[in-house]
Amino acid sequence: LYIVTKQTKIILYVVFLQKIGVIDMSETQNEIQIQITPTLKTRLVAVQKRSGETVPFDSKKIFEAVKKAVAVTTEMSDVEIVKVTQEVLKRLDEKFADKTPTVEDVQDIVVCALMDSRAYKTAQAYIIYRQKHSEICLHILSFFICNTLCINYFRGLPFLFSLF
Repeated sequence: LYIVTKQTKIILYVVFLQKIGVIDMSETQNEIQIQITPTLKTRLVAVQKRSGETVPFDSKKIFEAVKKAVAVTTEMSDVEIVKVTQEVLKRLDEKFADKTPTVEDVQDIVVCALMDSRAYKTAQAYIIYRQKHSEICLHILSFFICNTLCINYFRGLPFLFSLF
């Protein structure tokens, strides 16, 4: 005869979720931590980067970016981060059903979703992160252009340069 208590049901459910890969349990300093991996589904298959390159769309990147912004503000819980990410994916699916969004399009929608969820400090942190990342990309592009011009100069080629 087995007696099933509420605690037993919870333990069995956690073990089941671990087996199917929904949660990851790790033991650190005699504490058991459960990390929930959200299911983030979208119809989008690609996104256009700042460089013009089209790459596969990865919804987990949105989740991780919002999580990094929240780490600065501690304004939202993990559950709220998942809800914001799911809202972003819903808006992207509606707005870009027939075309490929750019990274900037995705970031704009993330900011709007954060503002709509009243996570104003997190939205500000995300905007600052976005600006810094954009500046880094611009510096890399500038270096690439200068490098190409120098190589052309030393090869005796004209100072012609095209991004496309």
